[in-house]
Amino acid sequence: MNATNKLPHSFFMNNTTTHFIRPVFNQIYSGNLNFEPYISFVEGILKEMMDEEVLAPLIEVNDSASARGALIQLNQDLPYFHCNLPEKAPSALAFTLLCTASFTHGVGRYVSDCLSRWLIPGKFFPLPAVHSLSFQFLADPEQNFFVHQVILQLENDHELSVIKNNLPSLIKEMRLNILAVKHARNIMTIKKLSHEQKSAIIQENIETIIDRPSKEFDTTIYDHMQHFLLKLSAEEKIGQIKDTFATFIEQNPNIFDRDIYTEIKHFVLLFREPFTGVRLLRHVGRIISYQYIYRKILQKQLKTAPKERHLLIKLLKTQLHLPKTIKSVVGILIGLNVLSDHERFGKLHILTALEHSLPAIKIVKDSFVADQRNHDKVRLFYLEIEKEDNSAFNLDDIKNLRKKLGHELKGQFENVIHPVFMPRNDEEILRNILLLANQLKYVKDIPQVVISFDAQSEEDISFTIILLRLLQPSKAVLLKEELEKSHTFLKFHDFEIKHVGHLRNKYIKEANVFKVHLNKKTFLRKDYSLDLFKARQAVYSELSSIIGEMRDFNGGILSKQHEIFHELKQLLLEDGHKDDFLLESFFYSINPPLMRSIFSPSILKSIFLMLVECEKHSFKGDIYKVSHKLEENYLLVVIGSENGTFKEKVLSSIGTLKIPSSHLASAFVDVYEVSCLGFIVRPADEPGIRLFLEKIHEALTEWSTGILANSL
Repeated sequence: MNATNKLPHSFFMNNTTTHFIRPVFNQIYSGNLNFEPYISFVEGILKEMMDEEVLAPLIEVNDSASARGALIQLNQDLPYFHCNLPEKAPSALAFTLLCTASFTHGVGRYVSDCLSRWLIPGKFFPLPAVHSLSFQFLADPEQNFFVHQVILQLENDHELSVIKNNLPSLIKEMRLNILAVKHARNIMTIKKLSHEQKSAIIQENIETIIDRPSKEFDTTIYDHMQHFLLKLSAEEKIGQIKDTFATFIEQNPNIFDRDIYTEIKHFVLLFREPFTGVRLLRHVGRIISYQYIYRKILQKQLKTAPKERHLLIKLLKTQLHLPKTIKSVVGILIGLNVLSDHERFGKLHILTALEHSLPAIKIVKDSFVADQRNHDKVRLFYLEIEKEDNSAFNLDDIKNLRKKLGHELKGQFENVIHPVFMPRNDEEILRNILLLANQLKYVKDIPQVVISFDAQSEEDISFTIILLRLLQPSKAVLLKEELEKSHTFLKFHDFEIKHVGHLRNKYIKEANVFKVHLNKKTFLRKDYSLDLFKARQAVYSELSSIIGEMRDFNGGILSKQHEIFHELKQLLLEDGHKDDFLLESFFYSINPPLMRSIFSPSILKSIFLMLVECEKHSFKGDIYKVSHKLEENYLLVVIGSENGTFKEKVLSSIGTLKIPSSHLASAFVDVYEVSCLGFIVRPADEPGIRLFLEKIHEALTEWSTGILANSL
């Protein structure tokens, strides 16, 4: 019989024997084998390991309804393990696995390897006999199953005792591993992964295949590849193989990445008994499979864009099976990368992002699992959340999480700050003292102060204060004593007092130089950047409350900006806008910086609301959106896109117009997942408005054409 002939039913089953299973294959490549004894042998294995209530309807091939019910019950228990532990040794041990044949390619080799290497850690078990078969039940041949039996030889009672202790945990680990691999492969076929994400995983697995010696290839892959390998030159093999088999592997997820069971084992080890004990094992398998896939995707993205932040999020509704109740929670799987070794990101940062995205929630106890490997920039996290009032999550809650969480997470990365070492510049201090002394010209002049950033540590921030004042003959209290007696959160150090002249030969000009320390926690923004201006303002306000009215000599423009920002914030609060972080990001991105203190709050409010409105636009059919309007003799323009690379192209195009910096300002912010670029322009006339808008559209047309061409 040749390889193309289909085998008759009698090839597997003779006329005198009734069987209830048959192999899934119906062809052989050479010889004329009598396969019937092996079918009977496998049926004996199934009878020994399966419950009689499940197996009986499958043996009765005429009752299809009962068979379907039995298969449903069987699938709930798969993968199923059976082991006939002997009473004494030396003896033989038979270990059997039954599972679905879909998406479990390579499971036989994995189980054999686990038993051989880990049944007794430190001992390598030989496998004197291994039996496997992919088969169908005749009662309902719509589903394929796989049975795999391994025979091991036990030498003494000590080995038997160790095996009895190790086997339950090993079986649980193998079961979880098989479920995770099956789900990971299944995701590739039915889940809505983007083409780019699928390509990342496929590319990774092709590289795994072609980097291995050809003698280790699975036969099916080797047969498909052999005639290509003979034709390709050594320099061209790798690239052409990848191009040729990308589609083949995508259509056959069972065959790619033969090492998936080994690779996924790391994730299995993260989920120990306290976690898996109250969760369905199938759900844990889903988590592990997504972690495996997300790591593959992120590693591929890092190869193509190592300096960009990449983020993947998956929401999974699940239940906790607690001793007295079943609780519904939302699981959150997060995959991301750090950009440097100095970035910190963990449970606290995720919780902060969640609270900003959906208030009144908390992390489920013992649900946080982190995969953070040394020398690897990929980070994977899983946690579950519940509401503080124990109410259920509704559809709006899930929508808010999906919309906001990604943006909030990207803003939570914390950089490790090294202490600043900057030797004191006595020359600059002396220059400022002389400058302030010249400002004291009249008896009623208020104190003059210069506040300069000095240093920061992990917990504190410090400023150098230079304060000049006129000493009244009747009030000779030292400033140091006055400050130290006050009840303040400021800490004062390193006082120096100098007399730098007289006014009317009567009033002493006193220079006080000292350092102020304060805790910087209050002045950390949502993205953990330090708001230095806010800290400086706090120092000035506190000193003013102790000493009295002062003139902030080097804070004029900053104070004006703070005043404008405060007015803008109040205007937006009246309209119900409360996102201070986004407002700050917008305001302090205005370029040139001087324009922050020139534009009226009403103009800034208008363009800010245009930016927020742009974020709400659906970009499914549009790669970008442009809006504009005239207000108070200014042209306001906002451009938005989910791809922020348009910025440089537009700015370059606008630059050709040679508009003076006093007539043009821009601001660029990320509003959740949308990048927005705004312009405030004072055009000379109507033709100037048209020309400005034309330049923008020309740049965007050229940019979008290039983006679309690259995506094909």
